[in-house]
Amino acid sequence: AELVILAGQSAGARGAMVHLDYVRGMLAGGGLEAAAAGVEVVGLLDSPLWIDVPSFSGAVSLGDRCAGVYSYANISHAGDACTGAHPEEPWKCIMGQYRMPHVDTPYFLVASQYDSYQLTENVGHKPTTQAERAYAERFASQTLHAIESLRARWPSTARRQNAVFSWACYNHATTLSDRGFERDTCGGETIHAAVLQFLAPGAGPARQEWVDKCKGFACGPGCTGARGEDGLPQRVAAIFA
Repeated sequence: AELVILAGQSAGARGAMVHLDYVRGMLAGGGLEAAAAGVEVVGLLDSPLWIDVPSFSGAVSLGDRCAGVYSYANISHAGDACTGAHPEEPWKCIMGQYRMPHVDTPYFLVASQYDSYQLTENVGHKPTTQAERAYAERFASQTLHAIESLRARWPSTARRQNAVFSWACYNHATTLSDRGFERDTCGGETIHAAVLQFLAPGAGPARQEWVDKCKGFACGPGCTGARGEDGLPQRVAAIFA
């Protein structure tokens, strides 16, 4: 069988998240029914897991932004299961915290517990004060809970498991940097090595999660080199979505 990987990072990952369950139908609808029958689809989603929390600074929250976009964008791939779970707030189905539990296509998910984009948007800058760091640690705890829930609820008997990679670091969307993909680690593995394990034929439920569980702001021991001073990747080689 052929393998199709729908991949993206940051905004591209959120788009891939929304469309992932529709890819096989899109292939069939495009006149590729025979091809679709022999294709396996998986996702490689780097940093789509927006967490719905009030902003520290009082600015418009990421949840409010999603609600605003949903109100005027013609979004057709909101997912029946997700909109059924949130009939009064369908905008939640374009936000990672609410949409990812309803994604049925196997995926490899990267989610930094101290996601630098989200924290910078919510705080207004990199958290530095005691109150800002406490806010960031609460955010990290919610991210960790979401990650663990996604892995735990995946059917253990499924032929292809989902996989989660969540380091406790202040970074965002690093898979297109050499350090982020090839050098920095979580649980002793690079993202590259973890993705290969996820894609390995017959990979079972064992060892499909790489998750830091340390305490303290950006405490992850294996990924400090994956960020610059502003928490963003030091080098981006390409963009894909």
